[in-house]
Amino acid sequence: MKKRLYILIFIITILCSLTGCPENSENAGVKLNAATDVINEILPMYVEANKILNGYIETEGKVVEDESGKAYKKVVSDKYKSVDDIKNLLNSVFAAEYIDKKYNKIFERDYPAFKEIEGQLYVAVMSGMIKPLSSNPIEEINNIEKDSFSVVVKFGGGESGPESKSTFYFINQNNKWLINNIENYNEPIN
Repeated sequence: MKKRLYILIFIITILCSLTGCPENSENAGVKLNAATDVINEILPMYVEANKILNGYIETEGKVVEDESGKAYKKVVSDKYKSVDDIKNLLNSVFAAEYIDKKYNKIFERDYPAFKEIEGQLYVAVMSGMIKPLSSNPIEEINNIEKDSFSVVVKFGGGESGPESKSTFYFINQNNKWLINNIENYNEPIN
C-alpha cells in the first residue's frame, strides 16, 4: 500500500513539474492584485502620453512656421520642456520595441509632432479626438505570468460616445512594467 502511495506521489510530482500544477486560489489572487496594481499605475501615464502624442498639450502664442514651412505652437509646460522630456515619458510607459514600432516616426518624419525651436519645445498643429477611459476601464486581466500579462481596457461610453475596447500587453523589463503592445478594436461595443 505504501509503495503505491509513493508511486502515485512520484507520478503527480513528475506531471506537475512537466505541465505546471494548478495554483491555489490565494496565489492566483495575489497575482491578479499585483497585475491590477501595475495597470492602475501605468494607465494614467498612458492616458497622459496618448493625449500629448495627439497634440493635447497646453500651448501659447501664435502658430509659427519652421524652416520648412511646417506649423507649430509653443508648448507651455513645467513638466515637458524638450523633445527628450517627451521621449522620457514614452520610456516610462512603453517597452523600447513598441516605441520603435509605433512612436519613433513622430520624432523622425518630415513633419515631426514635437520639435525644439530656439531652445523651446513646440508641438505640430494637429487635430484629432481621443476617447477617455471608461468609468471602470479594466474589463478582464488574462495570461498572468511572471513577466507578462494582458488586460482588456474599455474606452468611452456615456457622453463620450459608444464604448470601445483595446487589449494592452504588459511585460516586465529590468524590474519595470511597461506596455509592450496595444491591440485596438475598431468596432464600438453596444
